[in-house]
Amino acid sequence: MNKKVSKRIRKIINPTDPISRRVYRRAKEQYKKVPNNLKEDFLLNLEKMINGEIKN
Repeated sequence: MNKKVSKRIRKIINPTDPISRRVYRRAKEQYKKVPNNLKEDFLLNLEKMINGEIKN
């Protein structure tokens, strides 16, 4: 993972309190596990999920 991707994840999650920081760290860990051809989709889905467009 490079600095650009870390900043993008940070912008999506905005870790300001302990819970959101934990979510940020977990998102970074999950991003590392995603195959290269699906990384962009992961970021798009993460953004949608955080914004409330996708519900689990």
